Amino acid sequence: MARLGKPEPKDYLLGRGSLYFSDNLDASGQPKDFRHLGNAAAFTVTIESEDFEHFSTLKGLKTVDRSIVLSQAAGV
Repeated sequence: MARLGKPEPKDYLLGRGSLYFSDNLDASGQPKDFRHLGNAAAFTVTIESEDFEHFSTLKGLKTVDRSIVLSQAAGV
């Protein structure tokens, strides 16, 4: 059972399952006609984000006091 906060050596995930892909969209923009991609030895998802950082200059050392996500993109 995964716990929040403290890492535990017992917390492992065996990522298994089926991988399907669809490049066809229906009229409402939802994917259709999925096809099985076969044996996928590795599958990686990446998330890229663009952030805006606001800096506080009230003290002698400039520090980030607020970070706002402007955009996110996912890649596989």
